[in-house]
Amino acid sequence: RNFHIFYQLFAASSSERESWGLTNIESFFYLNQSSCTTSEGISDSKWWSNTKHALGSMGVDATQQSDIFKVLAGILHVGNLDFEKKGDKAAIKDPSALQWAAYGLDVPEEALQKALTHRKMQSGAGRSSSYDVALTAEQAGHARDALAKGIYSRVFDWIVHKINNSMGTESSGNTIGILDIYGFEIFETNSFEQLCINYCNETLHQVFIDLTLKAEQEEYHAEGVPWESVEYHNNKPTVDLLAGRMGVYALLNEECLVPKGTDKSFHEKMANNIRSGEFKAAGWPYFQVTHYAGVVTYDANNFLEKNRDTLTEDLKELCEMSTNPTLAEIFQLAAAAKASAGGGGGASRFGAKARPVTSGSQFLKSMNELLKSLYACSPHYIRTIKPNDEKRALYMDEGRTREQVRYLGLLENLRVRRAGFAYRTPYDRWISRYALTSSTTWPHFAGDPKAGTQATLDAMGISKNDYVLGKTKLFIREPRCLYQAEEARLRALSGIADRVLAWVPPKPRKNEPPPVEGNICLEFLKSLIFPELNEFYVCYTQPKKITPETPERQPHTYKSYGEVERDYTSGMLSGADLRSNLYQLLTDVTEPVREHFHIDESPKGFAKFMKSFRKFFGSSRQATAAVPPPPPGR
Repeated sequence: RNFHIFYQLFAASSSERESWGLTNIESFFYLNQSSCTTSEGISDSKWWSNTKHALGSMGVDATQQSDIFKVLAGILHVGNLDFEKKGDKAAIKDPSALQWAAYGLDVPEEALQKALTHRKMQSGAGRSSSYDVALTAEQAGHARDALAKGIYSRVFDWIVHKINNSMGTESSGNTIGILDIYGFEIFETNSFEQLCINYCNETLHQVFIDLTLKAEQEEYHAEGVPWESVEYHNNKPTVDLLAGRMGVYALLNEECLVPKGTDKSFHEKMANNIRSGEFKAAGWPYFQVTHYAGVVTYDANNFLEKNRDTLTEDLKELCEMSTNPTLAEIFQLAAAAKASAGGGGGASRFGAKARPVTSGSQFLKSMNELLKSLYACSPHYIRTIKPNDEKRALYMDEGRTREQVRYLGLLENLRVRRAGFAYRTPYDRWISRYALTSSTTWPHFAGDPKAGTQATLDAMGISKNDYVLGKTKLFIREPRCLYQAEEARLRALSGIADRVLAWVPPKPRKNEPPPVEGNICLEFLKSLIFPELNEFYVCYTQPKKITPETPERQPHTYKSYGEVERDYTSGMLSGADLRSNLYQLLTDVTEPVREHFHIDESPKGFAKFMKSFRKFFGSSRQATAAVPPPPPGR
């Protein structure tokens, strides 16, 4: 079973169930088709309590919860509406089912009946006149299911909106998003839902190829790095087959507009128009698509019905006029969001109200928006493997596992990673971090960044077999070289700290500011601290006696080197305070790393010490490689 919330409703109190008209699960068409009303490991009563608690935590108050649950019960009653043919029109068979459906949605019975059995058409200049078109029993059934799914979809979106608002912050900047999707699906019978899920996986796999396998290998070639290309399956032809101009979705949408279009005519249209090697039209009702995960056979039955699964404007207006304030708000917000996105309705060229978009069109639009977001960011992937289908602990079905490894393209990815480089970074970024490890590049360096990078690597003693110098970037094979680089940097920082501690502030001449030239503390602040941290925290030495003339001085955070130099030359920041605070900062930075190298040299141990270290150097840096930059930068 799925959509567990509908089953949880039957775990509510008897008075609540009675007020919603919920007798028993078997009485509702949407729930009794599978003969599966319970799920192993799920307690509906416990989940019901957890659902209400979670909604409350996310800012959905008790009144709104009551409204939502009544609407969900109303959806179940809508599912019980059955239609019969009266003349050339559709009519509702059971008046009591209509009463409960109208009650659950808080809309007039007559309005609900008319919206399900008729469709309003508008014509004339400026849509000045309108008329009602009666629906057949079959069309009314489509409208009923579209209403149920449309309401549920908008309620779900509204809850997500509530959650985002409750968890949102006013701060702007970089964000981390998590995308969790269904895996690839191949069942005994594969229908429209599987096509959508598999198209989603197909396009996301293309992103994976573009941003990992393809992009990584192209970068090696562009940088002149010796590389033997790893072959991988390019699934772009399959993506084009499904979503292209004459693809499966386009032909399906076209057939939905044909007055007498059927699933069989859609099947014939695909067979006559698609000329892709990734497609094969089998005998009715089957067709095959070659996905990156394998060949899938789809059943074209009910494709048109499921693709037409959208709400007409009449049904939307019905929900907007509901006396249930939450349901009305949900539909009004959805309408406003659509209008602001430029998706509002309007008259067609013949004056009729614009046709609603199909499920396939909405799905493709959502996928395109998702792809824009993914290509605009830096995705990282977590590939999950289902070890067996029996939910057994400590058991791995080898055949099932191999199948998923192949589906996910993991072998190709591993071959690229194993043959490639764990870290890469532009020369100027490497120099900015590791210049202090070589006398050639420290304290001042204005030469070629590539030559400077080579000098630092030589000073660190890193073997030439462990890295490659590209045209603009350094490529390092293994993380241990980064640990070696950090050790060298640590030693350099320790040496700088020792020099700072040994520095004696010069006594300024009378009526003259202290000299800046030759002040190693200012030099290190300018060349090392501010480029990394963008701030310098100072605790001042307090007067021996606190008086109005010599008040206590509060700590101060300098945001630029210029502020430090100004206060130093004006006498507000003494040389002693400058030295002691800079030494303390350098000690805070190096001590956790120094302690690590005396205790635990494993990567796990290193990560433990880096938790306290990350607040220092590199806090504003961004990753420039397939793996995080070396510690202690990130």
